[in-house]
Amino acid sequence: MKSNKSTAAPSSAYLRFQQAGEKALQEKQFDSAKRAFDHAILQVSHDPNRDTSTLISILDLRLEARLKLGDFDAAVKDARTMLRYDRTDARGYLRCGQLARLKSEFAGAQTWYQQGLKNVPQNHEGYRKLASLSAKSIDKSAAPPNKCRDPLTVLPLEIIHMVYRYLDLQEATSCLRVSRLWRNSLLATHCIWNTFDLTGIKIPMIVRHLKACIRRLPNPPTTVRLNKLTPTAVTHLSEYLRAHWNNTLEHLSIDLPHLLDLDSFRRSARAVKSLHLGVRCPVDFKSVSDLLRSCNTLRYARFDAILKSRQPSDPIHDDLRCEWEEKRQKTPLLLAHLALTAVFRPWEGDERFIDPSGLFHDLPNLEELQCSGFAFRGLDADLSKAKCLRQLILRDCRPQCDLRLPSSLEVLICKETHCPPWPVPHPLLGFQQHAENVQTLFNLKVLEMDLDGRHLSRVFRLIKDSPTATLTRLDLSGSDMAPQHLRSLLAAGKLSQLTFLGLRHIDLLDEHVQSIAVGCPMLEHVEFSGLRITGVAIKELCMRTQIKELRLSACSCISADAIAWARAREITVVIQEPECRRTSARRVRYG
Repeated sequence: MKSNKSTAAPSSAYLRFQQAGEKALQEKQFDSAKRAFDHAILQVSHDPNRDTSTLISILDLRLEARLKLGDFDAAVKDARTMLRYDRTDARGYLRCGQLARLKSEFAGAQTWYQQGLKNVPQNHEGYRKLASLSAKSIDKSAAPPNKCRDPLTVLPLEIIHMVYRYLDLQEATSCLRVSRLWRNSLLATHCIWNTFDLTGIKIPMIVRHLKACIRRLPNPPTTVRLNKLTPTAVTHLSEYLRAHWNNTLEHLSIDLPHLLDLDSFRRSARAVKSLHLGVRCPVDFKSVSDLLRSCNTLRYARFDAILKSRQPSDPIHDDLRCEWEEKRQKTPLLLAHLALTAVFRPWEGDERFIDPSGLFHDLPNLEELQCSGFAFRGLDADLSKAKCLRQLILRDCRPQCDLRLPSSLEVLICKETHCPPWPVPHPLLGFQQHAENVQTLFNLKVLEMDLDGRHLSRVFRLIKDSPTATLTRLDLSGSDMAPQHLRSLLAAGKLSQLTFLGLRHIDLLDEHVQSIAVGCPMLEHVEFSGLRITGVAIKELCMRTQIKELRLSACSCISADAIAWARAREITVVIQEPECRRTSARRVRYG
């Protein structure tokens, strides 16, 4: 804010201090500027012929310096002093209004501007600025208050600490850059961090940096996530993990070789709740089985690289099984989510499938099971005792016996990886169809199959015979089936709640698609591949269902008129050429 020149002849003493303060203010030396203005005001105060306008100019400059230094209370005193010296000068009212706006008190700023318009003459150079700022403050005071406020300035300290507990180390590091207030608050409450997460690093961490990270941890962590360390750092962390952290660990996720010994971990980690070993952590199946059977606190387990045991596991005697059952009745296993992926060595050939050896019968609370590369035999093919199992995913598995499924199952996914032909033929996946197994698919909602028509028909017969099974997702894009199977499900009302349908290379006619449109009114997503249906059937499907997305591949009988019809109804249509594997560059999207 520019100062008015004094009309009286100023003394050289205060003028020298004023010029020095203005120069320091321009050079952003605010502390020196404030001291110079203090001396200038002291000199003017002792002058009997002082000019009030000159004193107000120096006070205005000192107020600017104090605002830069953050001394808000002293700046308010200077603004009030300017008004006491001369109530007809606009600079005092402008400064009081500015300080009120800095505190977001627009109504208070409006009061100062209105008072200035009453007392300041209209020929004063600051009158027009007062009128302009008064109009702006009226608009801002009438607008609703801004709801975006910093939570650290509003919430109590206890609530802020509760929020910090949900931040891991990586998220808390990102929050350090929000503001100075966030940085000081986070650094003051670092003792609540209990996560050691190094998954965000781009290059392997050396042992010196790893030691520095461990040294800064105030308490042993409960969550550890690691994926990139040098071999020396892996060795150091392995020793430190066994010596200090095993008793406090609750969540462990690693993707590093030679870091964890499952046998020693099983004996020392007594509080672990979730465990994830990545593809670079190959483990023996016997060690995995012993860990799952002995860890009572484990709720989530995922192993991405399980190797077949070099020595066959000893058969479980009846006495030992009875002893285990008595122990499990006292302290049952809490494992609810389990994902097992078997890997094989190239020289193993066809012997790569792992026999679970009765593992799943010792997990009564299992809810989700995902297996890849396993051969279910005998006792393991009977999953009906898993009363809590809701989701079963089998990928590249070779059951030697028909599977028996529990009545609680809601999601069933059976997929085969497209590998080279096996040298020895294997029996495909089947399902028992005995009278006692009729209720196996009692609550089924999601079905994704990659089977031939013979085995698929047995699954459909079980679904049709189950009284309350109603599918919401049916994906048969990897299976071959007959139209009568689909018609039987429609006639039984098992597809009335269907929202996703995927079909491939099925000899469907237009009347079949029309029956789908009538029997599946909730349908939203459709994928057709290699079907000979025409555009008339597509129009019927779009009219009778709630379809939002339609994916077509190798459906040559569908005309452009049907595509235009779907586009008119705001339906996303994706046409994919089957000959091109890189379909993302060849897709044409309508709607």
